[in-house]
Amino acid sequence: MRNLTRINLPKHVSIEEISNYEGNFNLKLPIQLIDLIENYNSTSVEEALFDSDDTWIINFFLGFDGEHSSITNLTEEINDNGTVEYIPFAMDPGGWHFCFCVNETEYGAIYVFRWTDHSPENAFLKIASGLSEFIDKLYKYKSPVERNTD
Repeated sequence: MRNLTRINLPKHVSIEEISNYEGNFNLKLPIQLIDLIENYNSTSVEEALFDSDDTWIINFFLGFDGEHSSITNLTEEINDNGTVEYIPFAMDPGGWHFCFCVNETEYGAIYVFRWTDHSPENAFLKIASGLSEFIDKLYKYKSPVERNTD
């Protein structure tokens, strides 16, 4: 997985925060996701655009300490049936969540949780088969002038 250009410095993530999260939800975070959280906790990046069938924008990566927009709070909201299937790790500008899937059939796939405009059965949209694919396909916005000089 490649490194992204951070716009601001990440907040420190403690081992205790990770352990508390894992204990609260009775799961073990994948090492790739821990690395992402440690490197981009509460940051924005220059490579914030992702194309699949639509263009998606990462507004910021989530951390454990946000009052409303934290990995912990959003995990509780998204997985309201008691079983964790999706771990949110970033948000788009409109409040939709990028999630790492931890269910058995799609483990590791990246989904967008489109909670505002879709029915519950259509709210999750798969956009990448894994975190590395997702991160590797992120790119910087280029103005029309910049695109014409490439």
